[in-house]
Amino acid sequence: MNVLRSITFIVGLLLAVGAFVAYLVLGGVLNPPPYQVVVAVRDIPPYTVITSDALAVDSQSMSKTVARNLVLKQEVDHYIGGMAIEPIHAGEPLRKSAVISPDNPAASRRLALLLDDPTKAVMVIPVTPETCPEQVQSGDYVHLVASFAPGGIGGGGQSLAEMLATPTPPFAITPLPSPTPTPPITPTGAVTLPTAIAPAATPYLSAEEMTLPIAKVTVQNCKVLAVRRRRVANPAFGQGGQPFVEGDIQAVVVLVPEESVELLTFAIDNGKVHLVLVPAQVGKEEEHDPTLGVAWSDVLSFILNERRMALGEMVEVVPPTATPTPTPEGWLPPVETSTPIPPTTTPAPTPTKAAGVPSTAMSGGWRGLACLAVPLVCGLILVVFIIRIVKRRKG
Repeated sequence: MNVLRSITFIVGLLLAVGAFVAYLVLGGVLNPPPYQVVVAVRDIPPYTVITSDALAVDSQSMSKTVARNLVLKQEVDHYIGGMAIEPIHAGEPLRKSAVISPDNPAASRRLALLLDDPTKAVMVIPVTPETCPEQVQSGDYVHLVASFAPGGIGGGGQSLAEMLATPTPPFAITPLPSPTPTPPITPTGAVTLPTAIAPAATPYLSAEEMTLPIAKVTVQNCKVLAVRRRRVANPAFGQGGQPFVEGDIQAVVVLVPEESVELLTFAIDNGKVHLVLVPAQVGKEEEHDPTLGVAWSDVLSFILNERRMALGEMVEVVPPTATPTPTPEGWLPPVETSTPIPPTTTPAPTPTKAAGVPSTAMSGGWRGLACLAVPLVCGLILVVFIIRIVKRRKG
Protein backbone atom coordinates (compact mmCIF):
# COMPACT_ATOMS: atom_id res chain seq x y z
CA MET A 1 0.00 0.00 0.00
CA ASN A 2 2.86 2.37 0.88
CA VAL A 3 4.61 1.46 -2.35
CA LEU A 4 1.48 2.30 -4.35
CA ARG A 5 1.22 5.66 -2.63
CA SER A 6 4.89 6.43 -3.37
CA ILE A 7 4.46 5.57 -7.07
CA THR A 8 1.33 7.72 -7.26
CA PHE A 9 3.16 10.65 -5.66
CA ILE A 10 6.12 10.38 -8.05
CA VAL A 11 3.85 10.16 -11.11
CA GLY A 12 1.85 13.17 -9.95
CA LEU A 13 5.05 15.12 -9.33
CA LEU A 14 6.33 14.28 -12.80
CA LEU A 15 3.03 15.33 -14.36
CA ALA A 16 3.14 18.64 -12.51
CA VAL A 17 6.72 19.35 -13.62
CA GLY A 18 5.86 18.38 -17.19
CA ALA A 19 2.81 20.63 -17.20
CA PHE A 20 4.92 23.55 -15.92
CA VAL A 21 7.59 23.01 -18.56
CA ALA A 22 4.92 22.70 -21.25
CA TYR A 23 3.36 25.92 -20.07
CA LEU A 24 6.70 27.72 -20.28
CA VAL A 25 7.47 26.33 -23.73
CA LEU A 26 4.03 26.98 -25.17
CA GLY A 27 3.97 30.42 -23.55
CA GLY A 28 7.29 31.29 -25.12
CA VAL A 29 6.11 30.14 -28.52
CA LEU A 30 2.64 31.65 -28.41
CA ASN A 31 3.70 34.76 -26.50
CA PRO A 32 7.27 35.70 -27.57
CA PRO A 33 9.26 38.15 -25.46
CA PRO A 34 8.51 41.82 -26.14
CA TYR A 35 10.58 43.79 -28.65
CA GLN A 36 12.66 46.78 -27.62
CA VAL A 37 11.05 49.29 -29.98
CA VAL A 38 12.36 52.83 -30.51
CA VAL A 39 9.61 55.45 -30.08
CA ALA A 40 9.52 59.23 -30.47
CA VAL A 41 9.23 61.24 -27.25
CA ARG A 42 8.12 64.36 -29.19
CA ASP A 43 6.76 65.25 -32.58
CA ILE A 44 9.33 65.04 -35.39
CA PRO A 45 8.28 67.12 -38.43
CA PRO A 46 9.21 66.02 -41.97
CA TYR A 47 12.72 66.90 -43.25
CA THR A 48 14.04 67.13 -39.71
CA VAL A 49 17.27 65.46 -38.60
CA ILE A 50 16.60 62.78 -35.99
CA THR A 51 18.64 63.14 -32.80
CA SER A 52 19.02 60.75 -29.89
CA ASP A 53 17.25 63.06 -27.40
CA ALA A 54 14.04 62.77 -29.45
CA LEU A 55 13.91 58.97 -29.05
CA ALA A 56 13.32 56.43 -26.30
CA VAL A 57 12.98 52.64 -26.01
CA ASP A 58 9.74 50.87 -25.12
CA SER A 59 9.01 47.14 -24.66
CA GLN A 60 6.12 46.07 -26.86
CA SER A 61 4.74 42.67 -27.80
CA MET A 62 3.92 42.33 -31.48
CA SER A 63 4.29 39.96 -34.37
CA LYS A 64 7.63 39.51 -36.12
CA THR A 65 6.24 40.91 -39.37
CA VAL A 66 5.26 44.19 -37.72
CA ALA A 67 8.54 44.47 -35.81
CA ARG A 68 10.50 44.05 -39.07
CA ASN A 69 9.19 47.43 -40.26
CA LEU A 70 10.12 49.29 -37.05
CA VAL A 71 13.45 50.51 -35.72
CA LEU A 72 14.59 48.38 -32.78
CA LYS A 73 17.04 49.24 -30.02
CA GLN A 74 19.96 47.37 -31.62
CA GLU A 75 19.41 49.21 -34.92
CA VAL A 76 18.95 52.77 -33.68
CA ASP A 77 22.58 53.80 -34.37
CA HIS A 78 21.98 53.48 -38.14
CA TYR A 79 19.08 55.96 -38.03
CA ILE A 80 20.33 58.63 -35.64
CA GLY A 81 21.43 61.54 -37.81
CA GLY A 82 19.06 60.55 -40.59
CA MET A 83 16.25 62.73 -41.88
CA ALA A 84 12.57 62.12 -41.33
CA ILE A 85 10.73 62.01 -44.64
CA GLU A 86 7.29 61.67 -43.01
CA PRO A 87 5.83 63.15 -39.81
CA ILE A 88 6.45 61.07 -36.67
CA HIS A 89 4.21 61.84 -33.69
CA ALA A 90 5.12 61.60 -30.01
CA GLY A 91 4.73 58.06 -28.64
CA GLU A 92 4.70 56.56 -32.14
CA PRO A 93 7.23 53.84 -32.99
CA LEU A 94 9.97 54.97 -35.36
CA ARG A 95 9.16 53.47 -38.78
CA LYS A 96 11.97 52.53 -41.13
CA SER A 97 9.93 53.78 -44.07
CA ALA A 98 9.92 57.30 -42.57
CA VAL A 99 13.68 57.78 -42.17
CA ILE A 100 16.33 58.47 -44.83
CA SER A 101 19.42 56.36 -44.13
CA PRO A 102 22.09 54.84 -46.41
CA ASP A 103 21.63 51.46 -44.67
CA ASN A 104 17.85 51.46 -44.64
CA PRO A 105 16.53 48.08 -45.90
CA ALA A 106 13.19 49.74 -46.71
CA ALA A 107 14.94 51.47 -49.62
CA SER A 108 14.28 48.36 -51.72
CA ARG A 109 10.67 49.58 -51.88
CA ARG A 110 11.38 53.33 -51.81
CA LEU A 111 14.71 54.54 -53.25
CA ALA A 112 14.29 58.02 -51.79
CA LEU A 113 15.22 56.54 -48.40
CA LEU A 114 18.81 56.17 -49.66
CA LEU A 115 19.28 59.78 -50.76
CA ASP A 116 20.97 61.19 -47.69
CA ASP A 117 23.36 63.24 -49.88
CA PRO A 118 21.68 66.33 -51.45
CA THR A 119 24.20 66.28 -54.34
CA LYS A 120 23.11 62.81 -55.52
CA ALA A 121 20.22 61.67 -57.69
CA VAL A 122 18.81 58.38 -58.95
CA MET A 123 18.55 57.74 -62.70
CA VAL A 124 17.37 54.89 -64.88
CA ILE A 125 19.83 54.11 -67.69
CA PRO A 126 18.34 52.04 -70.54
CA VAL A 127 20.84 49.38 -71.59
CA THR A 128 21.11 46.27 -73.73
CA PRO A 129 23.35 43.20 -73.46
CA GLU A 130 25.66 45.00 -75.93
CA THR A 131 26.03 48.15 -73.78
CA CYS A 132 26.13 46.66 -70.27
CA PRO A 133 27.49 43.44 -68.72
CA GLU A 134 24.68 40.95 -68.12
CA GLN A 135 26.15 39.96 -64.75
CA VAL A 136 25.96 43.42 -63.15
CA GLN A 137 24.16 43.42 -59.81
CA SER A 138 22.98 45.97 -57.26
CA GLY A 139 25.90 47.20 -55.17
CA ASP A 140 28.36 47.17 -58.10
CA TYR A 141 30.10 50.30 -59.36
CA VAL A 142 30.17 51.40 -63.01
CA HIS A 143 31.46 54.18 -65.27
CA LEU A 144 28.98 55.77 -67.69
CA VAL A 145 30.37 56.40 -71.20
CA ALA A 146 28.31 58.58 -73.56
CA SER A 147 28.79 58.33 -77.34
CA PHE A 148 27.33 60.45 -80.13
CA ALA A 149 27.26 59.59 -83.82
CA PRO A 150 26.57 61.77 -86.89
CA GLY A 151 22.87 62.01 -87.62
CA GLY A 152 21.89 60.91 -84.13
CA ILE A 153 21.85 64.29 -82.41
CA GLY A 154 18.49 65.99 -82.70
CA GLY A 155 16.41 62.83 -82.74
CA GLY A 156 14.90 63.67 -86.15
CA GLY A 157 17.29 61.76 -88.38
CA GLN A 158 19.04 64.98 -89.41
CA SER A 159 22.25 64.32 -91.30
CA LEU A 160 25.56 65.93 -90.41
CA ALA A 161 25.47 68.02 -93.62
CA GLU A 162 22.06 69.42 -92.68
CA MET A 163 23.29 70.23 -89.20
CA LEU A 164 26.32 72.04 -90.54
CA ALA A 165 24.16 74.11 -92.90
CA THR A 166 22.72 76.03 -89.93
CA PRO A 167 25.34 75.99 -87.17
CA THR A 168 24.60 77.43 -83.76
CA PRO A 169 27.60 79.29 -82.23
CA PRO A 170 29.59 78.62 -80.17
CA PHE A 171 28.94 74.89 -80.50
CA ALA A 172 29.20 74.70 -84.29
CA ILE A 173 30.62 71.45 -85.59
CA THR A 174 33.25 71.77 -88.28
CA PRO A 175 33.46 68.84 -90.70
CA LEU A 176 36.78 67.05 -90.97
CA PRO A 177 38.35 67.40 -94.46
CA SER A 178 38.58 64.31 -96.55
CA PRO A 179 41.55 62.22 -95.43
CA THR A 180 44.57 62.41 -97.71
CA PRO A 181 45.20 59.11 -99.50
CA THR A 182 47.93 57.10 -97.84
CA PRO A 183 50.89 56.37 -100.17
CA PRO A 184 51.32 52.73 -101.16
CA ILE A 185 54.27 50.73 -99.90
CA THR A 186 56.82 50.26 -102.71
CA PRO A 187 59.65 47.75 -102.35
CA THR A 188 61.99 49.49 -104.83
CA GLY A 189 62.74 52.77 -103.13
CA ALA A 190 61.80 55.46 -100.65
CA VAL A 191 58.41 57.14 -100.53
CA THR A 192 57.36 60.64 -99.56
CA LEU A 193 54.61 61.02 -96.98
CA PRO A 194 52.06 63.77 -97.63
CA THR A 195 52.19 66.85 -95.46
CA ALA A 196 48.69 66.13 -94.08
CA ILE A 197 49.91 63.35 -91.81
CA ALA A 198 53.22 64.87 -90.84
CA PRO A 199 52.05 66.60 -87.59
CA ALA A 200 51.57 64.39 -84.56
CA ALA A 201 48.19 64.16 -82.84
CA THR A 202 47.61 66.91 -80.30
CA PRO A 203 46.01 66.05 -76.93
CA TYR A 204 43.75 69.12 -77.08
CA LEU A 205 41.33 70.02 -79.84
CA SER A 206 39.29 73.19 -79.99
CA ALA A 207 35.53 73.19 -80.41
CA GLU A 208 35.98 73.81 -84.14
CA GLU A 209 38.29 70.82 -84.51
CA MET A 210 36.11 68.33 -82.60
CA THR A 211 34.06 66.24 -85.01
CA LEU A 212 31.46 63.53 -84.64
CA PRO A 213 31.39 60.73 -83.68
CA ILE A 214 32.54 61.34 -80.11
CA ALA A 215 32.80 59.08 -77.02
CA LYS A 216 33.49 60.31 -73.50
CA VAL A 217 33.43 58.97 -69.93
CA THR A 218 30.66 61.14 -68.51
CA VAL A 219 30.25 59.93 -64.92
CA GLN A 220 32.62 57.78 -62.89
CA ASN A 221 32.07 55.52 -59.88
CA CYS A 222 28.29 55.21 -60.00
CA LYS A 223 26.71 52.78 -57.56
CA VAL A 224 24.17 50.37 -59.02
CA LEU A 225 20.98 50.40 -56.94
CA ALA A 226 18.82 48.00 -58.94
CA VAL A 227 18.81 46.02 -62.18
CA ARG A 228 15.70 45.62 -64.31
CA ARG A 229 15.29 42.67 -66.69
CA ARG A 230 12.66 41.78 -69.22
CA ARG A 231 9.87 39.45 -68.11
CA VAL A 232 9.63 36.48 -70.46
CA ALA A 233 6.78 33.95 -70.38
CA ASN A 234 7.96 30.67 -68.93
CA PRO A 235 7.26 27.77 -71.32
CA ALA A 236 7.35 25.38 -68.35
CA PHE A 237 4.63 27.25 -66.43
CA GLY A 238 2.12 24.43 -66.90
CA GLN A 239 4.55 22.01 -65.20
CA GLY A 240 4.63 23.90 -61.93
CA GLY A 241 7.15 26.61 -62.78
CA GLN A 242 6.84 30.38 -62.40
CA PRO A 243 4.66 32.20 -64.96
CA PHE A 244 7.54 34.53 -65.91
CA VAL A 245 11.32 34.22 -65.96
CA GLU A 246 14.01 36.89 -66.23
CA GLY A 247 15.23 37.72 -69.73
CA ASP A 248 17.90 40.11 -71.04
CA ILE A 249 18.95 43.13 -69.06
CA GLN A 250 16.74 46.14 -69.82
CA ALA A 251 17.72 49.01 -67.51
CA VAL A 252 20.01 49.82 -64.61
CA VAL A 253 19.18 52.18 -61.74
CA VAL A 254 22.28 54.12 -60.69
CA LEU A 255 23.20 56.80 -58.16
CA VAL A 256 24.75 59.74 -60.01
CA PRO A 257 25.78 63.33 -59.17
CA GLU A 258 22.85 65.68 -59.59
CA GLU A 259 24.87 67.97 -61.85
CA SER A 260 25.25 65.18 -64.44
CA VAL A 261 21.51 64.48 -64.83
CA GLU A 262 21.05 66.84 -67.78
CA LEU A 263 24.08 65.56 -69.67
CA LEU A 264 23.07 61.93 -69.16
CA THR A 265 19.51 62.66 -70.28
CA PHE A 266 20.85 64.29 -73.44
CA ALA A 267 23.11 61.28 -74.09
CA ILE A 268 20.25 58.82 -73.61
CA ASP A 269 17.97 60.71 -76.02
CA ASN A 270 20.57 61.55 -78.68
CA GLY A 271 23.25 58.89 -78.42
CA LYS A 272 24.19 55.81 -76.43
CA VAL A 273 25.27 55.26 -72.85
CA HIS A 274 27.57 52.32 -72.14
CA LEU A 275 28.10 50.92 -68.63
CA VAL A 276 31.64 49.81 -67.73
CA LEU A 277 31.95 47.63 -64.63
CA VAL A 278 34.82 48.68 -62.33
CA PRO A 279 36.20 47.09 -59.14
CA ALA A 280 34.34 47.97 -55.96
CA GLN A 281 37.45 49.40 -54.26
CA VAL A 282 37.90 51.77 -57.20
CA GLY A 283 34.24 52.78 -57.26
CA LYS A 284 34.18 53.77 -53.60
CA GLU A 285 36.85 56.38 -54.25
CA GLU A 286 34.68 59.44 -54.80
CA GLU A 287 37.22 61.01 -57.15
CA HIS A 288 36.77 62.11 -60.74
CA ASP A 289 39.79 61.70 -63.01
CA PRO A 290 39.27 63.83 -66.15
CA THR A 291 39.65 61.95 -69.42
CA LEU A 292 40.37 63.21 -72.93
CA GLY A 293 37.54 61.38 -74.64
CA VAL A 294 37.77 60.23 -78.25
CA ALA A 295 36.59 62.14 -81.33
CA TRP A 296 36.80 61.22 -85.01
CA SER A 297 39.82 63.53 -85.31
CA ASP A 298 41.62 61.55 -82.59
CA VAL A 299 40.80 58.22 -84.22
CA LEU A 300 42.05 59.47 -87.59
CA SER A 301 45.26 60.83 -86.05
CA PHE A 302 45.81 57.54 -84.22
CA ILE A 303 45.37 55.50 -87.40
CA LEU A 304 47.66 57.76 -89.42
CA ASN A 305 50.34 57.74 -86.71
CA GLU A 306 50.20 53.96 -86.55
CA ARG A 307 50.55 53.78 -90.33
CA ARG A 308 53.47 56.18 -90.19
CA MET A 309 55.22 53.96 -87.67
CA ALA A 310 54.50 50.87 -89.76
CA LEU A 311 55.85 52.57 -92.90
CA GLY A 312 58.96 53.64 -91.05
CA GLU A 313 59.81 50.02 -90.33
CA MET A 314 59.67 48.98 -94.01
CA VAL A 315 60.66 52.02 -96.12
CA GLU A 316 62.74 55.13 -95.72
CA VAL A 317 60.61 58.20 -95.11
CA VAL A 318 62.01 61.40 -96.68
CA PRO A 319 60.69 64.96 -96.39
CA PRO A 320 58.27 65.97 -99.12
CA THR A 321 59.73 68.15 -101.89
CA ALA A 322 56.47 69.45 -103.27
CA THR A 323 52.84 69.44 -102.29
CA PRO A 324 51.02 66.88 -104.46
CA THR A 325 48.08 68.13 -106.46
CA PRO A 326 44.92 66.00 -106.10
CA THR A 327 43.41 64.69 -109.31
CA PRO A 328 40.08 63.00 -109.98
CA GLU A 329 41.87 59.69 -110.13
CA GLY A 330 43.88 60.43 -106.98
CA TRP A 331 47.61 61.06 -106.78
CA LEU A 332 50.72 59.03 -106.33
CA PRO A 333 53.63 60.25 -104.21
CA PRO A 334 56.99 60.81 -105.96
CA VAL A 335 59.15 57.72 -105.95
CA GLU A 336 62.91 57.69 -106.39
CA THR A 337 63.95 56.06 -109.67
CA SER A 338 67.52 55.12 -108.69
CA THR A 339 68.36 51.45 -109.14
CA PRO A 340 68.91 49.72 -105.81
CA ILE A 341 72.41 48.30 -105.19
CA PRO A 342 72.37 44.54 -104.60
CA PRO A 343 73.69 43.40 -101.23
CA THR A 344 77.30 42.14 -101.04
CA THR A 345 78.83 39.48 -98.87
CA THR A 346 81.37 41.84 -97.29
CA PRO A 347 80.25 43.92 -94.31
CA ALA A 348 82.24 46.97 -95.51
CA PRO A 349 80.29 49.61 -97.43
CA THR A 350 80.62 49.46 -101.22
CA PRO A 351 82.65 52.41 -102.59
CA THR A 352 80.87 54.82 -104.90
CA LYS A 353 81.42 54.11 -108.59
CA ALA A 354 82.50 57.32 -110.36
CA ALA A 355 82.04 57.92 -114.11
CA GLY A 356 85.10 56.82 -116.25
CA VAL A 357 87.00 55.09 -113.44
CA PRO A 358 87.44 51.29 -113.60
CA SER A 359 86.01 49.34 -110.78
CA THR A 360 88.33 47.81 -108.18
CA ALA A 361 85.81 45.36 -106.89
CA MET A 362 88.15 42.40 -107.93
CA SER A 363 90.78 43.11 -105.29
CA GLY A 364 90.21 39.94 -103.39
CA GLY A 365 91.07 36.28 -104.09
CA TRP A 366 92.88 35.00 -107.18
CA ARG A 367 91.57 37.88 -109.23
CA GLY A 368 93.46 40.31 -107.04
CA LEU A 369 96.70 38.27 -107.38
CA ALA A 370 96.31 38.19 -111.15
CA CYS A 371 95.93 41.94 -111.26
CA LEU A 372 99.24 42.32 -109.31
CA ALA A 373 101.19 39.63 -111.20
CA VAL A 374 100.59 41.02 -114.74
CA PRO A 375 102.37 44.38 -114.22
CA LEU A 376 105.25 42.67 -112.32
CA VAL A 377 105.90 40.20 -115.15
CA CYS A 378 105.75 42.97 -117.72
CA GLY A 379 108.23 44.99 -115.69
CA LEU A 380 110.64 42.07 -115.41
CA ILE A 381 110.50 41.40 -119.16
CA LEU A 382 111.19 45.08 -119.85
CA VAL A 383 114.22 45.07 -117.49
CA VAL A 384 115.69 41.90 -119.11
CA PHE A 385 115.18 43.40 -122.58
CA ILE A 386 117.02 46.62 -121.59
CA ILE A 387 119.93 44.66 -120.04
CA ARG A 388 120.42 42.65 -123.25
CA ILE A 389 120.43 45.78 -125.40
CA VAL A 390 123.08 47.35 -123.14
CA LYS A 391 125.33 44.19 -123.32
CA ARG A 392 125.11 44.08 -127.11
CA ARG A 393 126.21 47.70 -127.43
CA LYS A 394 129.21 47.11 -125.12
CA GLY A 395 130.18 43.96 -127.02
